[in-house]
Amino acid sequence: VPALYQIHDNANFPQLTWLIDNLYDNPQIQPDIAQALADEMVGFEKLILSLHLPFPRVPLQNLQTFFMEAATKQQVI
Repeated sequence: VPALYQIHDNANFPQLTWLIDNLYDNPQIQPDIAQALADEMVGFEKLILSLHLPFPRVPLQNLQTFFMEAATKQQVI
């Protein structure tokens, strides 16, 4: 999601920055990292809403759900 580049290198979103930097290297995401990514996705959505910026809500929520399910099911993705 191109919207994620808005927070690249933001200290509040270290796992999302890691994901952006490593996405095309086919990373394996452990359940604890998936949980951190899900949490950061929620924080990112709150940040975007607080700044009244447009963003793709459904794709971001789908990513958050994907990471949360991986963490809950203890799956490596």
